[in-house]
Formats: sequence, structure tokens, C-alpha cells
Amino acid sequence: INLLKKFPKMKFIFAHMGLEYYNIVIEMALKFKNIYLDTSFQAPKTILKALQNLGCERLIFGSDFPLVKQETTLNILKTSIKDNSVLERILSKNIIELLGLS
Repeated sequence: INLLKKFPKMKFIFAHMGLEYYNIVIEMALKFKNIYLDTSFQAPKTILKALQNLGCERLIFGSDFPLVKQETTLNILKTSIKDNSVLERILSKNIIELLGLS
């Protein structure tokens, strides 16, 4: 938390949404707008919880490839999120903006 406070303009990506600590990470992301969460190795219910709490702008697609096939994680997102504009943000737009490639 000290790093988040010390560098409020720096963007932090929490891989795997913190794995089993996803509740804590989502709570932290509510307080710190510079936290982004990647979707890799998370269940649909966890991704939906993050989406409901944070919106789609700070979620980033992560596949955990080569440990998990990209097709598997894409299917998790596609079956969990029916709104194509939200899906597009998570799959590409958010990381493009975060990296300043837009």
C-alpha cells in the first residue's frame, strides 16, 4: 500500500487479480485508481465481481499462456460477459490505453 500511495500516477497491474486474495485486491482497487487487474487464472464469478465493483476500464485480459490455453480464458470471458463493448475494452482497449499505444 505504501507504493500505491507514494506513486499515485504509476499504474500497477495485479496479475491473476491476486489469486485467492482477489477480494482484498478488489477492495484496494476501489481505493486506488491506479490499480488494474488482469483476468488470468480467475473464475467467471471473480471476474464478474471485479467488473461489478470496478467497471470494465481497469480489467485487462490475461491468459496465463502457456500454462492455460488462450482459448480457455477467452471462453471464460465470452461466456461471462455478454456486452461486446465491455468485452472489447477488457480484451484490447484497456491495455492499449494503459501502454499509451492509442
